[in-house]
Amino acid sequence: MYGDIDQYESEVPSSPATSSDNIKLLTQCCGHKGFDKKVWEATNITKGENPSITFKYHSSDGEEGYPGDVSVTATNTLTLSTIMRFDMEAVPNKPTPISLAQHIYWNLAGHNSGNVLDHSIQIRANHVTPVDQNPIPTGEIMPVKDTPLISLLRRG
Repeated sequence: MYGDIDQYESEVPSSPATSSDNIKLLTQCCGHKGFDKKVWEATNITKGENPSITFKYHSSDGEEGYPGDVSVTATNTLTLSTIMRFDMEAVPNKPTPISLAQHIYWNLAGHNSGNVLDHSIQIRANHVTPVDQNPIPTGEIMPVKDTPLISLLRRG
């Protein structure tokens, strides 16, 4: 899990920190060793009608150049037979830029069964978040109706 941070020094003016790349305006994937490359602790496993698993990671003050300790949790829940819910939370102890994103990649044929290039997926989305040239989300919530995206998102 990771996100993209754009112009974070201007958002946290009291922080002398810069990202691990020393790039002041753009940081992707939380630096060289982002959250996606960390070992997370499985802290809660729930079985039953809505099984779930919660993972936790603690980011220490100064990790990858970011200020503050941050406790991060990610919970994956099967809410119905075909629905998976992702809940993420980050709690810092001082102002710091945080932008969590879910980037799970699934091989629907199973582990070690080949690549995913022939897979198709249907995403029932009414809106998307466009990116700029970097590619960083612009903050706009754009409807997909009457755009070429509608056929891309709904093909299956």
